[in-house]
Amino acid sequence: MVPSCETGTCGQSLVQTVGKITHGERTKAGEWPWMVAIAINYKNFSNVVCGGALIDTQTVLTAAHCFDTPDVFELFFGKYRRQTADDDEKVEKRTNLTVKIHPNYNKTTYDSDIAVVRFSPRIKYNDRVQPICLPSFETTAHNIHRGKKGYVTGWGLNEKDMPSDALFMAHLPVMPADFCVKAYQNQGLQLPITSNMFCAGFENGGTSACTGDSGSPMVFRDRRLHRYVVEGLVSFGVSGECGLPRRYTVFTKIQPYLPWIFHNKS
Repeated sequence: MVPSCETGTCGQSLVQTVGKITHGERTKAGEWPWMVAIAINYKNFSNVVCGGALIDTQTVLTAAHCFDTPDVFELFFGKYRRQTADDDEKVEKRTNLTVKIHPNYNKTTYDSDIAVVRFSPRIKYNDRVQPICLPSFETTAHNIHRGKKGYVTGWGLNEKDMPSDALFMAHLPVMPADFCVKAYQNQGLQLPITSNMFCAGFENGGTSACTGDSGSPMVFRDRRLHRYVVEGLVSFGVSGECGLPRRYTVFTKIQPYLPWIFHNKS
């Protein structure tokens, strides 16, 4: 079962769409209402550097490595366009943040690459802002296996190696860890994958998460409950080589960290 939510309505989008796109394509505003933009503010200019997942009215999950630098961070909710100048009145910003990095986070191997970000004041839910459901042991066992597809959203680099001007999504299949490790080793690259991670992507490439997508959630549709569950957060890949054959994206698996998340969230 999916852990209960603060409102009981997590993992549901209020924006109706005809069908989910299967390759890296532009989404609709509000289609993924738990998606949070994490930006660095430099000289009053906000630059989106990571994504995150809203899990309640004052807590976001993201990758720990997003905070490896001592910058001034901001959170944007209900955001669709990358540039803040293009934001509409439904976009809200929070700057009063408390970041909690998992104590086992390893900057070299990216193991335990997960962080809880608490913010204030609380956010109010609307058609553009909704929480995502957290996973359970059962949902993770059901979703994290070879061939199961989940959705990843973000403002990262597109196929032209340019930052996406709007929120994009990709529909990626989960791949076995050893398959991904071998694929990277065959290209002379070392890719450690621990039990706290999983990888996803296409053998032939073409669609993947990319630079700037770090911390973005990978969610799976629960057909029984008619809602989405977040199972992973974008952790790492090969910088500047997204979408090439056998260049898989590695995700932090959320389920092993649920006790820590519940202890540190609001």
